[in-house]
Amino acid sequence: MEDDPLPVALMNTIWADRDGVHDTLDDEATDWLRTAADVLLADTTCDGLEDDIHEDVARLRRLRDALRRLAAELTDDPRPPRHRRSPTARTRSRR
Repeated sequence: MEDDPLPVALMNTIWADRDGVHDTLDDEATDWLRTAADVLLADTTCDGLEDDIHEDVARLRRLRDALRRLAAELTDDPRPPRHRRSPTARTRSRR
């Protein structure tokens, strides 16, 4: 994360390989958020960052999905839109 701008690091928390789709925010959200907070708040002291972690993760997923859709649009991603969408967006659309 330290080498990438935070929005890029967030977009990269979901990826696919031969084993399937992997989402860092599924199992490692707390660790990722702590690392992001360290980057964002390097020169600041802040208490209470772990309040309502589940709500924060849901917001983070929505932001990530929006950033990925924007990046796909800006780069003229040739895949059909349904293949560009993240698993969280596909799950929401079925509801």
